[in-house]
Amino acid sequence: MWRRAVRTWWPEVRTRRREIPTWRREFSMWRREIRAWQRAQEELQAITARAQEMEEEAAWMRELQLEIESSLAGNLEASLLLKEIYDKMEIDQRSIYVGNVDYGATAEELEAFFHCCGKMNRVTILRDRFSGHPKGYAYIEFEEQSSMKAAMVLNKSLFRGRVIKVSSTL
Repeated sequence: MWRRAVRTWWPEVRTRRREIPTWRREFSMWRREIRAWQRAQEELQAITARAQEMEEEAAWMRELQLEIESSLAGNLEASLLLKEIYDKMEIDQRSIYVGNVDYGATAEELEAFFHCCGKMNRVTILRDRFSGHPKGYAYIEFEEQSSMKAAMVLNKSLFRGRVIKVSSTL
């Protein structure tokens, strides 16, 4: 009889022993998930803090720029320099880059090709400083920004048997 009691008692102990490690595994899994969530929260706080610092720095830079512009407004040379910088930025907004240009192409041929887009101020084919040979790309400055946008449509079109790349200079 004693054996029978041991036999009935023993399977219950075995199942309890199996249940305990399962519970421990689940507990450690939950603990890992909580730690991962905590790390994610810490990273999010760090990113938020860095974004706040960047916003403060941008505001400081805007204030500094306004101070410089206001202090330069009275100075004639500085205001001329500032105007020149703004003019160059405006020219860049009206200019395009043309890549993969045939080495035998001339500025007049490029002007004739882009004539449908609008009136141009300048066509520049870049050349090697020492040999004088063309580098294979050019810059075209238009009078209006709408002409530049119209020229962007000619990207990947054929010019003198080559597919040219047209993109903004900005």
